[in-house]
Amino acid sequence: MTTHEIADGELQFSTDRSRLDVAAIHRFISDESYWTPGIARELVERAIAHSLCFGAYASGAQIGFARVVTDYVGFAYLADVFVIREWRGVGVGRRLMDFVFAHPQLQNMRRFLLATRDAHALYARYGFTPLSSPKHFMERYDADALSPARRAGPAPGRDCVPPTGPGGRRAARSFRNARIVPSLGECEVEQDPGMTGGAAGVARHARLVRVTLPLDRTVSKPIDFASVS
Repeated sequence: MTTHEIADGELQFSTDRSRLDVAAIHRFISDESYWTPGIARELVERAIAHSLCFGAYASGAQIGFARVVTDYVGFAYLADVFVIREWRGVGVGRRLMDFVFAHPQLQNMRRFLLATRDAHALYARYGFTPLSSPKHFMERYDADALSPARRAGPAPGRDCVPPTGPGGRRAARSFRNARIVPSLGECEVEQDPGMTGGAAGVARHARLVRVTLPLDRTVSKPIDFASVS
């Protein structure tokens, strides 16, 4: 793919992937962003590898970033836009977006999407509006999919407590003495017999595959171990 670059005073903007400071990009997204705090570097690297990336630079150092996920025909999604704190308030974000939306392979997109918590005014300059037909859109959203806890899985020695959710407080009370079984990467729990009427006792390893709870799973009701085959 052709590399595009422009110079704007002391700033440079480029799609040259070799110029990206991946460590700096990961550091910002992991430590300072509100959208994926704590994300692993390997996931940032994978996202970069599968995106059209845009860098903003001053004196060769990366000061801003954005990426677009696109089929280069009719759909594009803008993500991971940031400008480091030292360079905010001087128009870097606006000039970075000028560079992104001027890219020749992103012209005439039928649908260009983004999500933002607080930069609506910036993106409105480029024609973005709330969804025109929200009822036509659906999403499958997992807020914790990229979280460190989800990616790492259970850690030996940590408590394993079923999270709350619909009926979760009652469900959480039905477990006690939760502990990690490292070889299985799952939780071994002892059921409180006062909650379900089922026989109490510690679930044995042979049955854990069928009855243990991942750390990130929401429990909607107590589990009766006696009913699990």
